[in-house]
Amino acid sequence: MNTFMWNTPEKLRALLCEIVSWESRTLTKGENEFAYKLKDKLLTLPYYKNHPDYIELHDA
Repeated sequence: MNTFMWNTPEKLRALLCEIVSWESRTLTKGENEFAYKLKDKLLTLPYYKNHPDYIELHDA
């Protein structure tokens, strides 16, 4: 049994479309929120559910 969430081209395309649809233009609220949205998306994966401390956000 395949346990990957995005294990088909269609699912990967949907993921890509979702991520690139997020507002992220420079100096916007969306740019500031992008990293948090990505972190939340990664935390839906079983690996990161088991190891949430492996994702850290840092000031850049």
